[in-house]
Amino acid sequence: VGIVNRGGTALQTNTSVPTLEDGSWHLGEIYFDSGNIQVYIDGSRYLNYTVSWSYSSVLLGFTSATGSLTDNQDVDNVTFGCF
Repeated sequence: VGIVNRGGTALQTNTSVPTLEDGSWHLGEIYFDSGNIQVYIDGSRYLNYTVSWSYSSVLLGFTSATGSLTDNQDVDNVTFGCF
């Protein structure tokens, strides 16, 4: 899990996320409020970072990697809202 700026520089990362490759769906939550970004997986917070850019320059994306192997990487039921 990580937060990367528009130039591709990692601002904060956490590799201590639980194993998500277990055949089950997992709940991922991203909260953005007044420059603060919090990322949760299955109810546990893995990132908490405050950014200095405006709302107009925030981009949201999902990525994954398997090295040279293949795997399904699914994202489902994405919702955006105001807090």
